[in-house]
Formats: sequence, C-alpha cells, structure tokens
Amino acid sequence: MALLAVMQPAATAAEAPVVGPAWTASDLDYHWRGLPTWSQGYGPMRNLARQAYKNDDSLHYETRRYGINIGWTDWPRSQIYVYGEGLPRDAPITPTTRVALYFPGGGYLKHGAREWGIGLVWSSTPVYEWLIEPAGSSGDQLVHNIGTPDASIDAYLAMGPDTGAGPMLRWGPGPVRY
Repeated sequence: MALLAVMQPAATAAEAPVVGPAWTASDLDYHWRGLPTWSQGYGPMRNLARQAYKNDDSLHYETRRYGINIGWTDWPRSQIYVYGEGLPRDAPITPTTRVALYFPGGGYLKHGAREWGIGLVWSSTPVYEWLIEPAGSSGDQLVHNIGTPDASIDAYLAMGPDTGAGPMLRWGPGPVRY
C-alpha cells in the first residue's frame, strides 16, 4: 500500500493539525531540551516527542524543496544560538527575556508567511520574538513565539505531522498546564 504525501499551505495557530498514522498530538510535542539559558550561547534544540521514536530529534539548517530549510538531525550536529535582547554575552536568559534564535547556514528564525509548511522564515538580522519558558522541573523548555510590533502571533512551536511540506513543525496553543 503506497502512502501519498500531501502538500498543505501554512497553517495558522488556530487550525488543528492533521494527525496521520505515524503521529498523534501530545503535550510532549511542545517540549524541547538543550537551548542555552544564557545569551550568545548555543546548544541543540531537541524535541522530546520526536526523541521517543527517532534518533534524529534535534533541529538544524537543512536544504529542502518545500517549507523552511530546517530538518532533523542527531543532537551533536544541532547548534542553535540564542541571543537575549539587549544582553551581553553570558548574561542569564529568564522566561520573560525576548530572544533571537540563530541557525548557522540559515539565519535568524522568525514568524512569517510562506507558501508551504509552517509560517517560519529567515532573517539576516536578529528578531527578538521568542521566549524560552520552563516546562516543569525536568529542565524541559517551551519555545514561545510572541511576535513583534509588526507581526502579531502568540503560539508555541511544536512537533507536528509529516505533511511533505516542511520539517514536521506546527504552531499550537501550548501544552496543558495543571
């Protein structure tokens, strides 16, 4: 039985993800590990939901035909830089510090319209529209896009289904908070 990949335009934060046979939405989709909590540091951006069934659980720059040029790799090859807005090197990043995420080879990650996949684009200059928030006491992190004065968004970055049009990422309202 052949499985067909379906190309889908970028979804908005309010749209429900398409759930395929290999993926079921869960709170772990929102959980990341490895991003530094100090300015100008780098580390892997590992997704816990993907880690449960794949060895390539970390994001990195990767050329692709559709969607933003982000792919999955094993964690030693994932080096995402975090820059705190107005912070010197090694200054602590708090859950309320706006940060820019830099992917070597691509640039600074920001929310933006695109024809296929999740609404993410590259910028050559820092865009401080992200928060790295704690997700419980385990050291897990939530990656929250709060937008800029020019671009309104309030959504969390999460692993999503494989639509064939990007790196299996989606926007969501965030995990259930107890």
